[in-house]
Amino acid sequence: MAIVDSKRRILGTLAGRPADDPTWDDSGVDAYETLARARVKLRLSSGQVVHRRGNYPTIATGISFGGGQTQPSPLALHGNDDVIQEIKARPSVRRFAGFMNSTFAFGSPKHYKEYERNMQDLLDHDPSLKLPYDNSIWAATTFNFGPEVYTKIHVDSANYPCGWCSIVALGDFNPKYGGQLILHKARLIIEFPPHSVINILSAVFPHGNISIGQHETRASITQYTAGGIFRWNAYGHRTEARFEAEDPEGKAHMDRNRRQRWRDAVNLFSIYDELGKDIQDAFGIES
Repeated sequence: MAIVDSKRRILGTLAGRPADDPTWDDSGVDAYETLARARVKLRLSSGQVVHRRGNYPTIATGISFGGGQTQPSPLALHGNDDVIQEIKARPSVRRFAGFMNSTFAFGSPKHYKEYERNMQDLLDHDPSLKLPYDNSIWAATTFNFGPEVYTKIHVDSANYPCGWCSIVALGDFNPKYGGQLILHKARLIIEFPPHSVINILSAVFPHGNISIGQHETRASITQYTAGGIFRWNAYGHRTEARFEAEDPEGKAHMDRNRRQRWRDAVNLFSIYDELGKDIQDAFGIES
């Protein structure tokens, strides 16, 4: 199911789960148990337990750029490297990562190709950088460990503004009574069952979720890419300050074309009735 605007542009998808797959729930249970086992091994700062998104343990891993960094770099794991590597290598977690990736590719193919081009550009420039998964295009992933992940309304302003963030809900809870996704400005409250995937514009839509019952459990995994990485590539693999200092004419030209870049970004969203054609154009296959 697609989330569309007044011009039928697809701004996100309620991707759900693979159809008619009797093993999917088993993978979901295993992924949650993987996070639960890892949770007791973590070395966390207070800011990784109580933070602006809520009060639950969380760790991000992958590639980031922003907050004063001079170049895209791996997110620091502060002694949790082995634990996080075990999670990422778990077949059930990789399976979810790959499914999330495919829902992005077939829900917003022009966006996906833009990500693909930029991630390849980034990795070609710095081969030491690694994406979290070898079957997914996003630069970073966050594990929200639970056991009761209740996220406050927030925006992820550092994410690529016109790009999708993918979320999978894990745990054991009744989605009719708790865990619903709230898209505040879109005035939507969406049932979000365990082991299901939703893709949203996390940098644009204020979002959060409703709490769960007393004896229920909920965790989540998200995938996303920092907007700074796209700027880094556009500036010739340098910061904005360095770009302006080394090529003031190029920087001025780019600034003058902000409105056109905005239009180009909006045009990356597929029109609902043209999605099949966009998939065929992007991947050479019929939807």
